[in-house]
Amino acid sequence: MGGFMIYPRLKTMLRDLNCVQDNTESARLSLNVLVESLNRLKCPEENVEGLCREFADAVRASRPGNTLLMHLLDFFESDLGNSNSREPGCMRLRALESLEEKIDQLDRYGRFVAENGLAYINEGDTIFVLQADKVIEDILIQARNELEFSFRVVLLDRSGEGARRAKEALAEAGIDAQILPPGKDPDGSDGTARLFMGGMTVTADQKILAPKDTAAMVDRFRSTGGTVYFVAPSLWFSPQRSTVRNAFGGGGKEVSLAAADQDMVCLDRVDHIVTELGEMGADGRVTKPPVSLARLKAGTDGTAELISSETARREMSAA
Repeated sequence: MGGFMIYPRLKTMLRDLNCVQDNTESARLSLNVLVESLNRLKCPEENVEGLCREFADAVRASRPGNTLLMHLLDFFESDLGNSNSREPGCMRLRALESLEEKIDQLDRYGRFVAENGLAYINEGDTIFVLQADKVIEDILIQARNELEFSFRVVLLDRSGEGARRAKEALAEAGIDAQILPPGKDPDGSDGTARLFMGGMTVTADQKILAPKDTAAMVDRFRSTGGTVYFVAPSLWFSPQRSTVRNAFGGGGKEVSLAAADQDMVCLDRVDHIVTELGEMGADGRVTKPPVSLARLKAGTDGTAELISSETARREMSAA
């Protein structure tokens, strides 16, 4: 292949991919596609960096954007700019090594988030899941298979195909999840109900870009006594605000980043924010350190034994 310009519909392809896969898996697939493309690429070595940056720019221009993938591509481009990667003939090799590192980082962060999420599931819970992604699926699967908890799972049919895909993935692990049809809201009045939200972008002004009507549903769920958890790696947190200034035809008017089929949920409407570093406050500070699955399983009273955030950072940065 001579370059990435032979994909004029890349932005549309990424948008369509996000409609049938959660954004975590979409990011992983996109990085793997770039690895395969680099392996097949036929061009002078001096053109490799420019083509990689061209791919990254196309991803950033896609709407709705995948914040997780954009962060990983930022790290990737930073690696390309390192002086060591500019030795003659090694740019392609360095690019491939960097991409493999980013795929590993994605898996590692997801694994830590999943372990931390286990601390919020108890025997007999009813767990509603909005925007199920692989991280939340892993939490539920480990709670069932590793901790041997029995609980009820209800998928909110706000994403259509996404809910059906999650149901199939959970069924393979022996979890019989139900799908709540459109028009019905989850009820948290029995005292055991928890709502897990995942795979969504958090903007710099503390807004969650979520499926349409999520804000009203979250408020109604909390009003019945339910607890809301936002579960995602910190890479989902975007430096961009929820509104941008429109320079075309609006006289500089602020317009929302949310697409027509999206909603915005204020972060303060979420009771718990669970990341790879533990539970975070809306200000980004860690308020509860992460847990260890091995220690949790070894506990005698079912209470998670905590490990320090610094330990988690060292383990996440390990190769």
